[in-house]
Amino acid sequence: MITISIDDNLIKSLKNDTILQASIRSNIDIPHLCDGVSNDTKEVSCRLCMVYVKKKGEENFTLLSACKTKIENDMIIISDKSDEIKKHRKYLLLSIMHTHNASCKFCDINDICRLKKYLDKYNVDYESINITSPLENEEKINKLPSILKANYDRCIHCDLCKRSDKVSIKNYKTMIADICATYVFTSEHFNKNYNYNQTISEIKSYCTFCSVLCECKYLFGRKEIFSIESMTNKKYGICDKGREIPHISKFPLLDNILKNGNKESLKSARRLYKEFFLIFKENEACASLSAFYPIEDMEEAKNECLRLNIKITGYRKPKLATETIVQNENISNFHAIDIVGNDKVDIFENPKSIDKDLKLFFIISDYLLESEPWFIKFCEQYSGKYVIFTPYNSTPAHNAYLAFPIANFGEFEGTYIDKHKHKRKISKILTLNKNRMTIKNLIKYLYL
Repeated sequence: MITISIDDNLIKSLKNDTILQASIRSNIDIPHLCDGVSNDTKEVSCRLCMVYVKKKGEENFTLLSACKTKIENDMIIISDKSDEIKKHRKYLLLSIMHTHNASCKFCDINDICRLKKYLDKYNVDYESINITSPLENEEKINKLPSILKANYDRCIHCDLCKRSDKVSIKNYKTMIADICATYVFTSEHFNKNYNYNQTISEIKSYCTFCSVLCECKYLFGRKEIFSIESMTNKKYGICDKGREIPHISKFPLLDNILKNGNKESLKSARRLYKEFFLIFKENEACASLSAFYPIEDMEEAKNECLRLNIKITGYRKPKLATETIVQNENISNFHAIDIVGNDKVDIFENPKSIDKDLKLFFIISDYLLESEPWFIKFCEQYSGKYVIFTPYNSTPAHNAYLAFPIANFGEFEGTYIDKHKHKRKISKILTLNKNRMTIKNLIKYLYL
């Protein structure tokens, strides 16, 4: 570790880090409009991260780019403590605004735009600027993924999206939305009308969509996730599937217990649940469990199947959304569970193999499964013959004898196994709906 000083704050960071990377790791904001890790040999564009630097043994400070300069032991850096640098940044921001064609006052992403953040920080009167027509962006990026939208009026011509293509966008197409400081490229969920009366907060946690547990940052209100972004000091960000998770797309949540598609109360559901499993004989029921959920939820679901004498025919491993090296490192909950039954083979993957003697099914579901046409067809074929635990208001839920709404992304707390086989705790972000509990708590409730 290397020790440096930034504006009289002593911090430690990794060897070969740039000053900008070291400041990001220590939550010290040196203004920048890049992704914080693009320290290639090409000329920098924004120059907002210029700082005074004095190396060990030197008498004078030198003006250097924080994104280019590697840290050294006992290096002293001056950023916001210099009036000269503040004046320099204000001048640069004014220059940037003359090629920026968006109206910051009415922009729907102004609360999360880094350019707007620095305009406010340095008291730049951007509303009085006579904005000229922006430079022609001759190299607009074509063939954007369907979940991305582009508004080139916001562009400040930093060229970061072009320079970073081989570094950041190759494996995750929508990383381009993360590295753009002014959100020229945004995911579909940014098109929502935010309720500015509610507090919008940030938290660093994990996207649990495919069980790889990529580190990322959530922007959320009391009951809704507005945005998920990769952390800037990571090579890979959240994947395309992670961006499409139901909470920030149009896939509706299940808020009530359903019996054959009709609403039921929690109280009556207890009785109906027990009655459902009294009508089958041994070997007439089987279970399929998704490994999407926390380990303690999966253990409770497994124990419930043992209590009911239901054979577990498979644990579904959530499929990764992209073809990258991460696939080979996917040590997830799927591997951590003490597997019983038919050695991780899920008969639901091949509905034709379902034993004709099977009459009832116990299903812990997830978004990926409920989007599969073959599973929807299965649920229609076996309508009223299965109990399903799901967060989603889907065809499988409406065809179930009983559909229990369970906590989903951002609603639960739990322990996960990351790709390095380490246990990680995920904190609850959103307010839990009274009917949507964790699987563990819901199963316990059914026996109270």
